[in-house]
Parts: sequence; structure tokens; C-alpha cells
Amino acid sequence: MVLETTLEALTRASRELEEQRARRDALRLQLQELESQSVQAGEVVGANDKKEQAEQEIGKEQAGGGPALASGVATGAVQEITHEQRLSQLNHRKLLQESELFDAGWYLATYPDVKQVKKYSLSPHEHYLMYGGFEGRNPGPTFDSAFYLAQYPDVAASQTNPLVHYLLYGHKEGRQIARGQSRA
Repeated sequence: MVLETTLEALTRASRELEEQRARRDALRLQLQELESQSVQAGEVVGANDKKEQAEQEIGKEQAGGGPALASGVATGAVQEITHEQRLSQLNHRKLLQESELFDAGWYLATYPDVKQVKKYSLSPHEHYLMYGGFEGRNPGPTFDSAFYLAQYPDVAASQTNPLVHYLLYGHKEGRQIARGQSRA
């Protein structure tokens, strides 16, 4: 009985943590979009107030958000990554959306825990970009994230999402995307 109660509490806490991470990621995305809009339109004055507000919200989320975000590879190793690194990863979201190697339907069907978080059920590529690739989750049936990171330690050390690395550099270098398989 005590074990069951403890497991239920742990499940609730895990769900709440994932929701907090999703809110924080949404705020970071909003901040990035505001910065982009500000640069494109040349509107520095009004956007700075919105940017400050978004930064304050991010600070609030981080202050009460629990453990630091991690980019642990499938081995379970946990490494903190900086806010700047997260923003850099967000710049690659369109690349993932347009890639034939990222299959949103497959990702959600394969990882139902991702589908349970509303933000990620609408944008599974963001979950893969921010967490899934580093957790060894695959973006589709033909790309093996854990294999790619294990096969190419330079990619893991760079803290670059495995599929993003492959799309930007790996395919040109002839790197394998799964055991016994390669893409030209």
C-alpha cells in the first residue's frame, strides 16, 4: 500500500515536472520569436518590454522548476546545458519539421508520454529537439538516435541533437543513421 502511494506521488511529480518544462520551453520559444520579430521589424523599443517580461517568466519557471534540464544520452548520463544552447537548438526546429527522417505521427505513437503533454502533442519535433534525441528516442523508424550518438562521440560531446547534426553535417560526411544502414 505504501509503495503504491509512493509510486502514485512519483508519477504525479514527474507529470508536473514535464508540464513545468513544457511551460518553460514555451516561454523560451516565445522569447525567441519576440527577438526575431524585433529584429525583422526593427522595433526595439516595444519588444524590449515584452522580452523583459518573458525573461522574468523564464526566471520564475527556473526558480521553481526543480532539477536542471538534462541532455543525458541513453546511458543515463546527465549534463546541464545552457540557455544559449537551448536557444540554439530551437533554431533547428524548422529543419526537423521539414525532414523526412522526423515522423511526428510515429514519434507520438511510439512515445505516448510525449503525447500526454499538450505542447508536445502539438509539436513533437520540439520534444525530440529538446529532450528526445538526447534520451535516445528516435525521430522516426529509420534514424537511431542512441546509435548515432554512440557511434559518433564527437556529436555527443558537442551536445548537438543527433538528427540536427546528421541533417547539417552527417549526411555530407557519410555517417550512418542506424546499425548496418546509411543514407546518402
